Amino acid sequence: MIQNSRRRERIIAALIDGLVLIPIMLPFVGLIHFGLKFHFVSNTANLVIGFLYYVFYVYSNQTTIGKKNQRLMIHSHDGFRISYQ
Repeated sequence: MIQNSRRRERIIAALIDGLVLIPIMLPFVGLIHFGLKFHFVSNTANLVIGFLYYVFYVYSNQTTIGKKNQRLMIHSHDGFRISYQ
């Protein structure tokens, strides 16, 4: 049976996801201080990392690391596994 999650659980999961992604993205943000030409590299790298985490990881596991910690799952409106369609 599918139950709705509480707001507190979702907030904690989002904070955990942020703590997971910040150390991965931080070195690329540091590239910005070396000059304007690295803005594109930094933004592109962070976009790719976020895309991989929130699209491919969620699609294959139906959860993020933070949601897994809070025992939450992502599913479609009708309760089935999420898909690209």
